[in-house]
Amino acid sequence: MVTEAGAKVAATMLMPELVMVLQGGIAVIYMLAAALMVLWPRLQLTALMLVAGALLVHVMLFMLRWHGQGQLPLVTRYEDLTVDALFLVVVYLLAQWRRAELRRAAALMLAAAGVLALAALSYSQDFYPWSPALRIFWLQIHAPLNSLAMALATLCASLALLGGKAEEGRCGRLLWWVLLLWSVMVATGAYWAYLAWGRFWGWDPIESWALATALAYAVVCHLMLRPAWAGLRGCRLALLPYAMLLFTTYGLVLVRYSMHGQYLFR
Repeated sequence: MVTEAGAKVAATMLMPELVMVLQGGIAVIYMLAAALMVLWPRLQLTALMLVAGALLVHVMLFMLRWHGQGQLPLVTRYEDLTVDALFLVVVYLLAQWRRAELRRAAALMLAAAGVLALAALSYSQDFYPWSPALRIFWLQIHAPLNSLAMALATLCASLALLGGKAEEGRCGRLLWWVLLLWSVMVATGAYWAYLAWGRFWGWDPIESWALATALAYAVVCHLMLRPAWAGLRGCRLALLPYAMLLFTTYGLVLVRYSMHGQYLFR
């Protein structure tokens, strides 16, 4: 149930129907651009222009929600999925800007962003005032780190599936960044939990799976130092911890009770 204060805040933002139209259009453009990148390489520049235009609208929706409710839109399921899609597109554009050959090889990132942006619309856009636990500053570090690590992990997965041997070296280096960012995300989450609930670790299902995911990435990175697992073979092995990352981020709260579900997903 939305409070009276929440209703007043909602009145300063776009109508939910308009948000659904705009965000649905953004999602379709992201997925269309991914198809153009893979199936019609000659239309890559056209696809990039479509993505850039959609991203501007995406950022506008994010900023309007931030301004309207006076707090970073990070805590509801709608906000979580929308922000993850935003990170995917930004990382994709930065990657292809540095290396044009990544436009096709990383196109799965655009498809994933479209899916997340659409999935977000199946959840409520209502405003929920933050509880005291959510007002702790470290949440604003912990949550974006999750989104950034997920975006880089998706870039690695896309390179492993579409890039082939030409991108194996870049994929291997990115995996170390994924391990670092995900591990820092777990550490900042533990510190946030200490400030919010008085304990660093409680073996909550999402905490446990996040730690297991970090360990799985560490194992893959270690194996890739060995000649037998160097290159594309190791990159494809990294799809296993990537699947764990996706389950931790999106799937686990649907099948197991978690304090993250209580506080973050409405």
